[in-house]
Amino acid sequence: MRIVFFGTPNFSAHLLEHLLKSGVEVALVVTRKDKPKGRNLEVSKSPVKELAESLGLSCFSPDKVSEKASIEKLREIGADLFVVVAFGEIVSQEILNLPSLACINVHTSLLPKYRGAAPIQRAIMDGEVKTGVTIMHMVKKMDAGDIISQKEVLIEEEETFGGLEEKLLEISKELLLQTLLNFKKGKPKAIPQNEALVTYAAKIELEDCKIDWKLPLKETHNLVRGVNPYPGAWTEIRLNGKLTPLKIWLTKYWEEIKTPLTRLTIENNRLLISSEQGTLEVLELQLPGKKRMRTSEWLRGARIQSIELV
Repeated sequence: MRIVFFGTPNFSAHLLEHLLKSGVEVALVVTRKDKPKGRNLEVSKSPVKELAESLGLSCFSPDKVSEKASIEKLREIGADLFVVVAFGEIVSQEILNLPSLACINVHTSLLPKYRGAAPIQRAIMDGEVKTGVTIMHMVKKMDAGDIISQKEVLIEEEETFGGLEEKLLEISKELLLQTLLNFKKGKPKAIPQNEALVTYAAKIELEDCKIDWKLPLKETHNLVRGVNPYPGAWTEIRLNGKLTPLKIWLTKYWEEIKTPLTRLTIENNRLLISSEQGTLEVLELQLPGKKRMRTSEWLRGARIQSIELV
């Protein structure tokens, strides 16, 4: 079975590595073209490309995968299966038609819920208690193909995006490998998605990460969890009379402790935000130009005359 693997970020690279270690032969790796990154805008390769080149795999990183030259190159491979994992570019119908068996996609949600770019983050931000991994047939419409296999996992109460992503990666490894074995035996059955249950997971923008203190503190806690370790939840405080941006990395929420109005207090080297819904403790934070640190550590060294929410 000739397989072409499409992917770009670390998540994809880990999955590709697992397939290779499990004896799966990959005829070609397709990834996004090299891009400038960082403050110095140095051109860098995707994690998938770095892995492929380090292992001597044939790797293709076109400007556009759906352009004519790219399609012809993919056609020449004569693939049975295209495996797409967080590739990051829309794939044309012409490409979807190329493999003899199927073009399949690994998606980190329980489809039809959370179609789109940020399913892990959005599930946490929405306070979901479960999510999972879905492997589906790819169609032109985003994340709308028939479901081949799916596995559910619980979201722990304090779990962050980073922690849940690692958990879903391990599930994806197991599920994808089993799905490929099933394709070797014959085309596995697939179930159409229920369009009545569709929800969407839009890409996370910087403005999505800004804390709105008018919202319930439980929602703020979920936001902090959902965008940790990146891009990170942020707010502004008035510190010693000066407007100061603040990133909040880790929080703890209690429903039991309440106050009539939303207010910020410092008690015993703890930073607490209380409201009529409950209390949020800021456990880790980051000020401009500083490293991420425990709040208690910052409070011990900071000379705070006044501090308030904005």
